[in-house]
Amino acid sequence: MQATNRRRTLPPLSPKVPSEMRPLFQAIMEIIETGEGSRGDSLDRKLTYRDLVSNGMIKLRVPGNPDGGIDIIVPDTPPDMTVPPKPTGFSAQGSFFGMINLSWDMPHGTYGNHGYTNIYRSETDNFGQAILIGQEGAGGFYTDVVRQDAPAPINPDEPSEPVPLKGYYYWITFVSESDVEGPLNSSAGTYAIPLPDARYLLEQLSGQLGESELEQALRDRLEGIEWSQTAIEEQSKVVQGLSAQYTLKLNVNGYISGFGAYNNGSVADFAILADRFWIARPGVPSSAVKPFMVVNGKVYIDSAFIREASIQEGQLGPITFGKIFDKAGLPVTSVAGKLKADYIEVDELFAAYLNAKKAFIDTAHIKDATIDRAHIKDLAVDTLKIADEAVLIPRAANGFYFAQITMVSPVITKVVMIGTFAQGLGRQSKPVSLYMIAPSGETVIVATETPIQATTGAMAVVVQIPANQEYTFKIGAHEHVGDMRCAITVLGVKR
Repeated sequence: MQATNRRRTLPPLSPKVPSEMRPLFQAIMEIIETGEGSRGDSLDRKLTYRDLVSNGMIKLRVPGNPDGGIDIIVPDTPPDMTVPPKPTGFSAQGSFFGMINLSWDMPHGTYGNHGYTNIYRSETDNFGQAILIGQEGAGGFYTDVVRQDAPAPINPDEPSEPVPLKGYYYWITFVSESDVEGPLNSSAGTYAIPLPDARYLLEQLSGQLGESELEQALRDRLEGIEWSQTAIEEQSKVVQGLSAQYTLKLNVNGYISGFGAYNNGSVADFAILADRFWIARPGVPSSAVKPFMVVNGKVYIDSAFIREASIQEGQLGPITFGKIFDKAGLPVTSVAGKLKADYIEVDELFAAYLNAKKAFIDTAHIKDATIDRAHIKDLAVDTLKIADEAVLIPRAANGFYFAQITMVSPVITKVVMIGTFAQGLGRQSKPVSLYMIAPSGETVIVATETPIQATTGAMAVVVQIPANQEYTFKIGAHEHVGDMRCAITVLGVKR
């Protein structure tokens, strides 16, 4: 504890002090010097406001005047240097538009001071060559956009297939609020590649098929047939045992349709040249819905079972219970159309009603909220309005021989009264009491103490008061004798 410069010892007694008074003065010197810590057990030393201020434990609201009130200084908590745990549940999945989606188990359930997640990427499965590409705060999801341009060009060695897009290896680590980084999720990287753009694939494949021998054979105008004539031509062709081709063409005034088949021993094609193509079941009315149709360049399917699908964009109608499943085959939606999922990440969420067991929110703007219970580590409030003073609100007063506080409670409450006092040196001890004064003027003594000379004392008591009535809470000496300081603090009202 830091020392102060004030004097802590008394001068020796003068030989002129009468012998009958010497024991009294020696006792007074022992009490004072023990309190100052200059003799006796140091545990008996008195603690002063100056000691508290000098050692950074309190701050005076009015410099140099403790009666103006004090603020307790809470020391900074030492940083938690615990190493974060190894991330679990990490996965990487390619998506459209050059994106790779990364996800992992939420870290807040594994340790308490999570700061953020580091995301690393490399073109090879070697973490030593990986670079830090991003950081994610409280969430468990990150999207890496690895390609902004059009997909790669056609592979000249294999014209029927586009060049595969570049893939990457990924790792993640957790970092605590104290900037302590934990271990990798795995020494081996998790590989993923983005999905090729659907429009690009359609354009490329259509262009490749358009240059095929079968496409040209179907579209060629029949030889010897005028544009104003109608004709049907069936043609079979084998080229030196290397390929076979069959076409059936319908030509009406130069507008050609038909179908054909082609096989060169490594690639087999079947093509239909028509504005409308459909499949129907035999024996059903012509008005029945056809299960599959291609009309004006669009495909219509009445019902389909698809094991795996990649859909770049789309519009969905109402989704009912059991229509969406997760990887484990469990329904994502629940009864009454409620969405049920382990993790949901959205840029914006509008909800008429939200019931969440646990939520991690970096920043929130809430217009109106009702919260049953909350634990807030650090709260800054511009204006605080608390209905019915339904929390502990300290009120304090002090004086020489008495101090009092008058207040009205709007609800039936319990009030905590705390009184402190200091008796002057060399004075006769007089009792000090806590009083509760009702609106009628009735005064009730709720606690009484008799101080020892040159010492301090304190009392605390909990009292019940009725609602909407003005009560006065007071501390005071029974007699105004000598130097007496009193103070009262009311921790109220409390429901």
